[in-house]
Amino acid sequence: MPYVILLNELKPLDLKKTASILAKAEYIVYADATRSVRNCCGILSRNLTLQKARSISEELNREGVGVFYMDQNKMYRPERAFHVNDADCLEQHFNVQDVYGRPHPLSWANIILISLGRVVERKESASWACSAPGKSIIAGKVLRTSLIGLGVGMLAPAPVESTPRPKITEEKHYILDIFSKEPQKRHYRIQQKSFNYDYLGERLRPNSAENFRLLVEDLVRFANEAYGNRGINAYLSGKEPEKMNYDSLDHFDKENLWLLQLINPDISSSEGETHEG
Repeated sequence: MPYVILLNELKPLDLKKTASILAKAEYIVYADATRSVRNCCGILSRNLTLQKARSISEELNREGVGVFYMDQNKMYRPERAFHVNDADCLEQHFNVQDVYGRPHPLSWANIILISLGRVVERKESASWACSAPGKSIIAGKVLRTSLIGLGVGMLAPAPVESTPRPKITEEKHYILDIFSKEPQKRHYRIQQKSFNYDYLGERLRPNSAENFRLLVEDLVRFANEAYGNRGINAYLSGKEPEKMNYDSLDHFDKENLWLLQLINPDISSSEGETHEG
């Protein structure tokens, strides 16, 4: 069965030292090991034999890189994200409403993780570029040479061909993920700009940014047994705002997956697993 190595906590790693240990123990090239460490979101290595997982973990822990390993098949797997546009934070529960207006109450005690991220969304749109050198374009249309004064019978210049060239734009969005355990295992996702904040009633503010903060504060207050990710802590404290940043939704999802392994109450230590600091 495959094993996986996870960090005890997210902190800056000695890239050279950590990559060297991985490369030596996994028999992979140093460049691949470096890439793995640099892109690590809490899960350092996957698909290892028990022997490799144990030996790598022992060496990393000796070098001060706190890790543990576990059976990959026993990892907690969250549900796919369900986008929520309408919900109420009530004293009794978090009341999600589906597109038909039907309520789906979620007990506050079942929520195990609230995760917030300012995620970069990249959009690709086509822009037009001339295939002939030296030609100009404005608003996607090729400028044509004026033919005023040309005599009858003279040939007009051949049209310049243009080809679509993708243009990448980036926009940052606030995303809030809510994870809960059995018997109400859910994974809800809220986007700041598309959520209906009417439940706030008299507290409703003129813009979504202010309303989003009130929602986050309500969730944290009611789900007081839940863990918060680094983004939640940075958002509410106003300190180290860079900790809210995720360069992609995939980055955000991977870090949430790692966090869920640390806090999942159904995971119990078994033979072969180790949690060393």
